[in-house]
Amino acid sequence: MAEPFKVIIAGGSLGGLMLALQLERAGIDYIVLEKGEIGPQLGASIGFQPHSVKLFEQLGVWDDMKSITVPMGNRQHFDEHGKCFEDSALFTEIHKNLVGVPGLIFWFFYVKLPSVTRMPNCPRFTDEDAHALVDQYGKTFTVNAGLGANTAYEGTTRLVNGLHDLLQEHPQPTQSQLSSMFSVYEQAQRSKAEFVLKISAAVTRYEAQDTWLLKKASRWLSPYIPDFFKAYLYAGYSSQGPILKFLADPDA
Repeated sequence: MAEPFKVIIAGGSLGGLMLALQLERAGIDYIVLEKGEIGPQLGASIGFQPHSVKLFEQLGVWDDMKSITVPMGNRQHFDEHGKCFEDSALFTEIHKNLVGVPGLIFWFFYVKLPSVTRMPNCPRFTDEDAHALVDQYGKTFTVNAGLGANTAYEGTTRLVNGLHDLLQEHPQPTQSQLSSMFSVYEQAQRSKAEFVLKISAAVTRYEAQDTWLLKKASRWLSPYIPDFFKAYLYAGYSSQGPILKFLADPDA
């Protein structure tokens, strides 16, 4: 008798835990393998994009998560002299939540490296490196687009959708059938991941005012673009996120 199909998840990261929860809702057996601690308090914070919130709603966990989150309101942009040249209520206008802690400010410091690096070959830095960097510069900061975990959630959603459909038709899929399913998943996810990589790099360069053109755009163009138009562009991006096809659409 053939053993029941089981998914082995290597790593209890944000993506791994989301994949586990989605598999559970799909009725697919799984096991999570993690050598370290599950859910350690590392880094600064995580921001949930609207399409990720929709996934949490589908999974029935958003109400619990929402109780410990704080909505992001205004976005203020300051120059090197401390002058605020953009004050946007974008996130308030679109009525969507990102994660934060009341009364807590995060300071992000970015420095352009001599060469382009990609995971898993990114350099590692110590606390001493951080202190030396702050002593050297200590003036400006840059934000990032915050799309990493949300893109991982899109990936797990596409993967579980494909796996759920396959197992409905073939409870004991062959290697060839699994490979075909993964090819479809990769084709869809790779194009999105490449887009996120490009847009994230563009946002970082924009925030850092990497060129004279970006500096002019951030100081003299962006402050005069209406918030409703920024919200429209942001909503257009979020609306393209996938949902779990086997669960009810919370917006339907």
